[in-house]
Formats: sequence, structure tokens, C-alpha cells
Amino acid sequence: MIAKSNFHSRNIFSENLVAMEMRKLEMKFDESIYVDMCIQDMFVRISPRVYAISYMAPLFRENCKVMYTDTDSLIYYIECDNVYNIMKRDINRFDISDYEVDNAYYISLANKKVSGLMKNDNNGTIMTEFVGLRAKMYTLRVDRKKDRKQKESKVTL
Repeated sequence: MIAKSNFHSRNIFSENLVAMEMRKLEMKFDESIYVDMCIQDMFVRISPRVYAISYMAPLFRENCKVMYTDTDSLIYYIECDNVYNIMKRDINRFDISDYEVDNAYYISLANKKVSGLMKNDNNGTIMTEFVGLRAKMYTLRVDRKKDRKQKESKVTL
């Protein structure tokens, strides 16, 4: 019995009496919240890659390279005259609500927290340097700001 995959625990009451607790082999998810969470999680993982293939690659071709990717983020290296003109033109694809109101690119603030849109976490400031070693372990330098570092968090049990 204890070799079964659904074995949980046991209690020995006497030499001839032992109680074993087994887990259920099947679970029924009859609430939509579980399905919603799975779909949302899948969307977050798939969305940046679909965006890269369907929008960025045809637009920039060989002038666009993915430098870093994680479950829900991408960092691009783009060679073009002015990427902010493209963002203005295709404003329905970007959440730029966190830019300064009087930003240098004259982009109107739009699409605050709209799911599925790409967001510039630097809010219009230009990234000048990037070093990425692996997921959750990178550093970047942005004009007029202190270095921003992301490192893997360690959990001690």
C-alpha cells in the first residue's frame, strides 16, 4: 500500500491495527476559476512569442533581435530610425500609460493595463547596455537612471 502513488500517511494504533490515508486519484474541477487561471497563465507564456513572430519579425526583419526572454517578457535589440514613431503609428499594440505626460516623443498616454499589449518598462528612456546570463539574472543600463539589476531569488527551506 505504501508503494502506491496516492499513499499519504499512516498511523499505527497497535500491532494488529494500522490506519492508512490515501489521496484521491482523480479530482473534479467544477469551478471556472481553475480554468481561467490556466488560460491566463498560458496566455502570459505564449503572448510575447506570438508578438515576436507576428508583429516584430515582419516589421523589422533582420534589424530586430531578441536579446532576452522570460515567461512574460522580451528584450529586443532594434536598429531603426525612430522606434517611437512606429509605436505612435501602432498605438493599439502598446501600453504606454506610464510614460511622462510631456514625453519627448509626443506619444499620447493610452491603453492603461490592457491585457495582451506590449509595455516598455523603461517608460521611453533608452537602454544603452544589457547583460543577460539566464532567466531572472540580468542587468541593464538606461539613460539618466541608476543601473537596474534582476537576480535569481533564493528560497531557503
